[in-house]
Amino acid sequence: MSLDWSHPEFRLRSQRVWEKQSEDPSHIQLICRATGTSLTMSIVAHAVANEEQEAAGRLLMEERRAAHLAAVTRYPPGGVAPLLHYDYERLQPHPSGNGYEVVYEGTHENYSVFGFVGYVTTRKVFSLFVETAVSFVPGHRSMFREVVGGLQVTLP
Repeated sequence: MSLDWSHPEFRLRSQRVWEKQSEDPSHIQLICRATGTSLTMSIVAHAVANEEQEAAGRLLMEERRAAHLAAVTRYPPGGVAPLLHYDYERLQPHPSGNGYEVVYEGTHENYSVFGFVGYVTTRKVFSLFVETAVSFVPGHRSMFREVVGGLQVTLP
């Protein structure tokens, strides 16, 4: 059963089967057992002036990275200190001109591949973090891009 989730702030479509792992007022977490992928999404209503969006986007990237590092340091797989490598990052105005886009991808060595996409607009901060367990099964490495390919965020 595929996913087609329409929300006033986004639409998420996927051919994969996703199960709700947890939900509270601040975020929702879904899991795809077939690929070992977790997806965490949050939307925070927050007014950010146009001239402050780049700085807010940079802060969002720094805070997301710090939160991820704190989480994997707190519960390291196999008791081994985490080695996070960032392969790609981008902070730029969204092509529509309606906010800033934050993207990064990386690897938690011998454990997972991950990616983050966020949007800072005049009325909200949207965050999506995708993490997939390391596997030699084709397609697992590209789960972040697959998920983002099915995502449409309402801007601003």
